Amino acid sequence: MQLIKILALLITVAWFQKIAIAEENAKYHHNLLVIPSIDIPEQVGRFQNVVFELNEQGIWLLQNYQEVLRFTYIDNVNIVTTDSFPVQVFLQVTGHLVGCGGLGAINKRLVETQFKISINEAPVAEGFTCTADLKPFKTIIALPVYGLEAGTYSYRVNGIGLSSGEITSPTGTFELKKDNHINEFVSFEERFDTIQNDMSRQEVTEVLGIPQKIKNLEIKSGPYCSEPALNVGSFYEQWEYDVDSSSQLSSGYVIWFSESNTRLEWKTVGKVNGYSCI
Repeated sequence: MQLIKILALLITVAWFQKIAIAEENAKYHHNLLVIPSIDIPEQVGRFQNVVFELNEQGIWLLQNYQEVLRFTYIDNVNIVTTDSFPVQVFLQVTGHLVGCGGLGAINKRLVETQFKISINEAPVAEGFTCTADLKPFKTIIALPVYGLEAGTYSYRVNGIGLSSGEITSPTGTFELKKDNHINEFVSFEERFDTIQNDMSRQEVTEVLGIPQKIKNLEIKSGPYCSEPALNVGSFYEQWEYDVDSSSQLSSGYVIWFSESNTRLEWKTVGKVNGYSCI
C-alpha cells in the first residue's frame, strides 16, 4: 500500500512538472502507461519499468514494477570536462559485476547543485544459478549540464565498495565558470558544431530544438547516403533539420542516435552538416 501511494503521488506530480532529469519519457499505449524510472527521496531510480493500466472506470491500477536494490561494485570514478562550449561533463566509472549479472539501468537527477546517480545491476532471471565471480565493467555517464548557471556542482554515485562490500557513494565536484548555455542569437550551424557523440536526445533538443523529421533506420547494407559508419544490422534513429529530401544536393543537418548498453537510453553516434543520398 505504501508503494502504491508513493507511485500515485509521483506520477501525478510528474505529469505537471519536471521533477528529475530523465533520458526517456513515459509511454502510453492501449490503456497501459509505462514509466521507465521513478525516484524516491532516498534513492534515484528506485523503481523501474512501472506499468499502470487504465480501467473502464477511469482508475489507474498498478500492474507491474521492478524494484532496484542491487548496486554495482564501484572501483573508481573520474570526472572529465570538455574544453568546448557549452561545456560537457562526463563521469568515467569502473567497477565489477557479480557472476552472470549485467549492467542495468543508470539513473540520475539534479537536486539543487548535486547530481545523484545510481548504477544498478540488471536483475538475473528467476531460477537462474550464477557464480560469485566478479567481472569488470567500464561505463561513461554524461551529466546533463547544458543550461546550468555558473557555479560549483557536485556528484554522488551510489554503489558498493569492492573491498568493504558496503554501500558507498563516491563524490566529487566540478565548476562551471560561466552560464552553460548558448545565446539564442548564435547561428544554428555554430550550435550544431557543439554536438558530440554520447549526448542524449534531451541534451540535443536543448541545443538544437525539435527536429523537423525523425526516421527509424535498420542498416541493411553499406552506406549510400552521407552518413557516418553505421553498423549493418543495427537500428538507429535519424534526426533531420532543414533537409530537402526532394533534392540530391547536400542540404540540412542530420544526427544519428543508437541505443546505449542499458537499452533505456539513446545516444548520439554521428552527425553530418550537408546531407545527401545517391
